[in-house]
Amino acid sequence: MSKEEVDEKIFIRELGRLELSLKQLDQSAKMRIVMTHYPPISADLKESRVSRLLESYHVDVCLFGHLHQLKEGLQLFGRHNGIDYLLTAADYLDFQPKRVEYNRE
Repeated sequence: MSKEEVDEKIFIRELGRLELSLKQLDQSAKMRIVMTHYPPISADLKESRVSRLLESYHVDVCLFGHLHQLKEGLQLFGRHNGIDYLLTAADYLDFQPKRVEYNRE
C-alpha cells in the first residue's frame, strides 16, 4: 500500500470518528463547537470533506491550533457557510486567551 493510500485510509477513519461524535450533539444545543487539531478548511476558506461534514451537522464554531510560527498580523480563516473557523494556536494568539462567541442569525 502506498503512503497516499495509507494516509487516505487514516483520514477516512478519523472522518468517521468525527461523524460519530457529531451524531452525539444535543439537537437543542444553543451553540455547537468542534475542536480539531488540524485546520478542517484551508486558510482562504476553500472547503474540504471535513468542513462539509461540519456544515451537515450545523456546527457554529470550529477551533483548531496546529499551525505555528505564522507571520504576525496574517488574517487567516474566518467564517464560511455559517461556521466560524478560529485558529487558536497559543503562539499565534501570543499566548492570550481567545474569547469564543457566536451570534446565530
